[in-house]
Amino acid sequence: MNAMLVNGSPHRSGNGMLMAGWLLDDLGPGARGTAVLDLYDAGFAACRGCRVCGGLDGCVLRDGAAGAMREALASDCLIFVSPVHFSSLSAPLVAFVSRMQMLWRGREQDGRAAAGEGGCGALLVSGGASYPGMFEPSRKVAAAAFRTMNREFLGMACASGTDDVPAAENRDARDDVRRLAERIAAWVADHSPAQTGTRP
Repeated sequence: MNAMLVNGSPHRSGNGMLMAGWLLDDLGPGARGTAVLDLYDAGFAACRGCRVCGGLDGCVLRDGAAGAMREALASDCLIFVSPVHFSSLSAPLVAFVSRMQMLWRGREQDGRAAAGEGGCGALLVSGGASYPGMFEPSRKVAAAAFRTMNREFLGMACASGTDDVPAAENRDARDDVRRLAERIAAWVADHSPAQTGTRP
């Protein structure tokens, strides 16, 4: 499986990336070597809404986001990892998602039914607080992003209350990740060349 982690946290060893490690462990040897895009290091700007891009080759912001988007589109499974700030995904991840306007404009101009080649998507989120619905806004943004990329959104795994109990000690979060891994594995099995009748 060709997977990619898009890390929206400044902490490479934080709660979200710990959960990502669990997920890759649960997915097994096929997930080893997964590419990681650290957005805090990438420094991608948010979309300016200039409406001149018309696809991945036309963005006026020459900061590497288009190339990163191509890598993301080429993956079988794309996994967003983010802390939650005031119920929202982190600012670098929101900026990256905003650059999907390139895909939207390309589709709008040439009439394609979908922006990407398919695949699945998942979200790993953590938050220091714990209150009802705290992850829902982030889930909606991720779902919209994956839809724009022509991906099936398989859901999210969450770790709340990390100010008091880190994800490493949160059994509910560990179980949540395990269930998400099962959904991803089932999706990959259902979409394997043997199942779909396509050549690898």
